[in-house]
Amino acid sequence: MSIVAFAESWAVRVDLAHETYVLAVPVAVTAATDPDAPIRWRVTFHAASTGDEEVLAQATHDWLADALELAVKALRGTDSWHTADAMHHEYAAPEPELPSR
Repeated sequence: MSIVAFAESWAVRVDLAHETYVLAVPVAVTAATDPDAPIRWRVTFHAASTGDEEVLAQATHDWLADALELAVKALRGTDSWHTADAMHHEYAAPEPELPSR
């Protein structure tokens, strides 16, 4: 995960498997000069292998976690979703094991 320059602002970038990465960008709802202005998050999945940074899926929401969830749902509906790799946790961290009692 890294913070990168994006347009005239910044974004959170996470590189994933299959030359894919995700960007999370805060988007101001009102004038950017207002420090109390509400923001929304735009999350986009990109294919870095195409050379033109093709957008595979995107979503926007008030909360970052919700924007990510919606973008993953959108990605799952495309040919770019790799089911076998998702099953092997290459797109997400594995579920923690619960201690046995």
